[in-house]
Amino acid sequence: MAPRNQSRQPSKKTNTQHPPSSSQPKRKRTNLVPPTNVERFISEEAKERFEVLRSFEVVGERKFDVTRLTKYPIFDTMIRERGWEELNGMVRDTNNKSVIMEFFANARFSEVRYQAYIWGKTIDYSPDAINKLLGLTAPEECEVQRLERERKDMAEQDWDELIAKMCRPGATWKSARMLTYAEFLPIPKAWASFVIQTLESTSCSSEIPLKRVFTVSAILDQKSINVGELIANNIHGIATGKKTVLGHGTIINWLCEKQMVQEFEGDLYTATIQPITDKTIDVFMKKYQDFTRERERRDAPEMPHQQQQAQMEHGEGSQHGSYPPIHPMMLEYMFTSANWMNETSDQMWVNRPRFSAEFAAEAQMHRRPITGSFERFDSSRTRMDEYFAHQEQYAAHMRKEITDDFDAGEKRAADEFFEGLPEAGDVEDINMD
Repeated sequence: MAPRNQSRQPSKKTNTQHPPSSSQPKRKRTNLVPPTNVERFISEEAKERFEVLRSFEVVGERKFDVTRLTKYPIFDTMIRERGWEELNGMVRDTNNKSVIMEFFANARFSEVRYQAYIWGKTIDYSPDAINKLLGLTAPEECEVQRLERERKDMAEQDWDELIAKMCRPGATWKSARMLTYAEFLPIPKAWASFVIQTLESTSCSSEIPLKRVFTVSAILDQKSINVGELIANNIHGIATGKKTVLGHGTIINWLCEKQMVQEFEGDLYTATIQPITDKTIDVFMKKYQDFTRERERRDAPEMPHQQQQAQMEHGEGSQHGSYPPIHPMMLEYMFTSANWMNETSDQMWVNRPRFSAEFAAEAQMHRRPITGSFERFDSSRTRMDEYFAHQEQYAAHMRKEITDDFDAGEKRAADEFFEGLPEAGDVEDINMD
């Protein structure tokens, strides 16, 4: 049963439609002492649970700092293509832990699924409420849920392809179909960190549970994901389960702010995790590069024997023999071309080419930083400004082309819907008959 929603002191905070931002100044707590005329807990059990939660750790969310991911623009592109700007941008530096604990204490004993109470306020954390908060629309089918349903029918080849897409060579499945976080390729590794902190919070960061693996796979494959459903179910699982950590502090605080839940002097606060930046990915890339060098060093003595064995099996000159190694200069050309294609696709507002995660990770390590701009524009700022003006003009042209094409498609869809329907005169004739 919900507590009485009694009168409260008026709040000075405004109810904004925009997500909380770490760049915003620290919010002022308007009330020094909580009012005593509001019931905080829906039952004695919830009150006791609150005391237990004091010792629980809060797993902070993590975001991509796209302003500091200039070397790896792929993340900004993927975030924008999914419409996840608010999901990513909502993560701030700190969250009110007192609000989080009270939320989970009451949610555990709520008679309504996806519902909690704080200071007499009803907090709806259903998938629809979370999607609405983040400005997202639920897809017709969530790829994560589909993979969950069909996992029993997956062949061994499917499992091998899944691990090859996300992990470095030699990685294996652990018990209960988990993957070791350290074995992820750099790009999937960054998304795995985002998933286990922000989308589906978990207490273990060294091993990624299967459902989170499915989520990372769906992100890399550009498949539809029901964000609200993932977060709502994860929050409900934390509230009603046996975990000793709490997650989704930013979402919970934001939902409470929408209901004008206030903060008070004496409230506890908890920090979120440092965002993912160029420096973060550089570390991932270096670790993968070190692994690759070590693997090549370890396997180098075996290569002549392997090639000789292949020749013995397939015969000299056989088309079925192993391919010769690619020349390093050719590899450099391939990786540079891949980066050029990605950047050109971004400028042209078209979809990027699809590369394997392993190839994309290698290509990112060969991406050249922007240097020599002063010489490029012949030491003329005017030439540089003309270049930017041309780029903006081209972007406006592409926007018009894409918009016109979208409008034409929308019109075709409408025409197809009305095609074959009787016109007004025909309807009258039918009625006369």
